[in-house]
Amino acid sequence: MKSFRIGQHLLAPDKPVFVIAEIGVNHDGSAGRALDLVRFAQRGGADAVKLQIFSADRLMHASTTFADYQKERVDDESATNMLKRYELADADVERVVQAIRSSNMVPLATPFSIEDVETIDRLDLSAIKIASPDIVNRPLLEAAAKTKRPMLVSTGAANIDEIESAVNWLSDSLAKFALLHCVSSYPTKSQDANLCWIDELAKRFDVPVGYSDHTIDALSGAFAVSAGAVVVEKHLTYDRSATGPQRRSPPRVSAPLASGPRPVRSRCGDSSW
Repeated sequence: MKSFRIGQHLLAPDKPVFVIAEIGVNHDGSAGRALDLVRFAQRGGADAVKLQIFSADRLMHASTTFADYQKERVDDESATNMLKRYELADADVERVVQAIRSSNMVPLATPFSIEDVETIDRLDLSAIKIASPDIVNRPLLEAAAKTKRPMLVSTGAANIDEIESAVNWLSDSLAKFALLHCVSSYPTKSQDANLCWIDELAKRFDVPVGYSDHTIDALSGAFAVSAGAVVVEKHLTYDRSATGPQRRSPPRVSAPLASGPRPVRSRCGDSSW
């Protein structure tokens, strides 16, 4: 397996699991709320905090409609108007990134365009996360690979042939990357997590594999580690009942963010004789 580091953290089966708190757009476009979520992530023992960097006008076509799960959570007239409310100004993104670093955590981000990749490069973030729908976006993958930053690539929207194509593109680009097993359902029912795919992806592609958790189950991350995940990403929100497109566990559930996955690694041991 081709292990690599994100910051000081080595992604490998015999090392502590790398725990990412995914803020996404749960800051509601407020820098203050984003800073609060950074503090929640630190209290929860996260190793990293992930943001989403995007421009609504670049990302969304005027004809774009809401996903079913979004229709239940937002009141905006259009998907573009919704996303505009969740944009952070460049100066605010810089403040949040600095807060993450000051909290001894690793700042990561997901780009949705080549311009967003350039922003990540300018901010000197430690790694790039590719969202599930963009696993087939070769120009974006190659732009990210050119930065020479480690990459985490979610697989939730892809079939196995599409995953293989992405692995080949990234390997040809000499990128350091891990795959994240993911089920693109919001929220994912615990019985639909299909954690068996963590081992399947690791065996098939010989790369580090993690889990991007969309369940509201506090134990899913621990189960993912026992299935072989070297990375666990969990969404973080200040209030699961608040309106918005990405609500997950409230802070009181996410406070022990790392206490589920992390002890499992030490209990798994190793099989060396």
